[in-house]
Amino acid sequence: MDTGRSTASKQGDQRIINLAREVSNTRDRKLASLLLTLKPILDEASAGSEDAARIRQDLWQFNLLKVLVLVLRQDFSVITGEWDTAAQLATILSSGTCGLTLTDPANVRQLDEDFLPRCVENLLILARHVNTAVAALPKDNAQQRSQLVSSLKQVLEALVKLAGGYFYIATHAMTSPWLLQLLVTDEARITNIVMATMEKLLRLDPQLLSKLEEEAVYSLMDELVYKLTVNTDINIAAGACRCLLRFCDHHKPLVEALCTRYNDFDRDTNQSFSNQESDHEGLRPLLRRWEGRGFDRDLRHVGLLLESGSALKAKSQRNHECARYIQAVWRGYAARNKLRKADKAFAKFQKSYRLKKAEEEQVRLATQFQSELYHKMKMKRQKMLRAFHERRLQTMEILPAEVVVLVVVVVVVVVVVVVVIAVASA
Repeated sequence: MDTGRSTASKQGDQRIINLAREVSNTRDRKLASLLLTLKPILDEASAGSEDAARIRQDLWQFNLLKVLVLVLRQDFSVITGEWDTAAQLATILSSGTCGLTLTDPANVRQLDEDFLPRCVENLLILARHVNTAVAALPKDNAQQRSQLVSSLKQVLEALVKLAGGYFYIATHAMTSPWLLQLLVTDEARITNIVMATMEKLLRLDPQLLSKLEEEAVYSLMDELVYKLTVNTDINIAAGACRCLLRFCDHHKPLVEALCTRYNDFDRDTNQSFSNQESDHEGLRPLLRRWEGRGFDRDLRHVGLLLESGSALKAKSQRNHECARYIQAVWRGYAARNKLRKADKAFAKFQKSYRLKKAEEEQVRLATQFQSELYHKMKMKRQKMLRAFHERRLQTMEILPAEVVVLVVVVVVVVVVVVVVIAVASA
């Protein structure tokens, strides 16, 4: 494929020059594998650096970005790597385009008016082709289906990244019929990825829906309402409910349209409701079947929108609901705080009680030890006295009787003398 210019006379990164030369001499089917070599070139330069800006200018100068856009329209089922290669090329395209700085007014005009819209269109067409490949696979081939869904997610992430660098292209994405076709698919994972992509685009440009034509906005909202009311998959319903709320938050006129446009939607789509339910108008009877399924908070917000009928009333009621929620959270926090403090106080009381009991036990053991020691010493002393008396008696038994009598007499005389002396001195 011809890159449109002679590469020999241009100055730039030699790797890009060589790649452009190879691209100009390569057949279409081999271009995808060849363009994958741009990834390491883009990755080696940090975002926002001078090298990164120079590399992107070289990619634009040598028309490699335009070649990337054209390659995305190929049938990747016959190319090495298939749709995984396509997803990688989509990532390379968004990385190479974001951060591109052009000074020539003609190039800037071409970028804004031609190149970026074609990028958006081709990325969505590529995502549509991946979706078709997923639908063609049997449902029991779960692994390959998961790989394709992952590739589709990578393509849409590349689109969001591109819109992050040039937020005004989000209008092209939201009004593209290919995005609507992706949204109406029956594959739950793909539907959730598409709805998440729309939410990301809304975050990039909060005024996005107001810039779109009314018909385009209503087409997207019709599909979201359909998925929320008629669909039976809980994951799709939860995503549709969340996405519908984002739509209403970013574009207030949709609140009134939500109340009036689908006034008789329940009777048109489901005739099996009871007479009591049929008397109610709008979407509320159809939303009741999702209660208690994991996204009640979003359902309540949708219910508030339907009951209020205007964005101002819905905002007031939602603020009231949020205030009640904050109060409940605060009361719960205060109660948990009190319980935490009570637990700490009780633990402290238990600790002090155990310490006091331990001290009392130590005093009791010390007193018991001293009592036992005193008792032992007393018994030992009594035993020693008993032994002394026994030895003395044994000694007296050994002596002759006359010696004993003499000793007794001497003792008596000594006692008498002592008594007499004491009396005389007194």
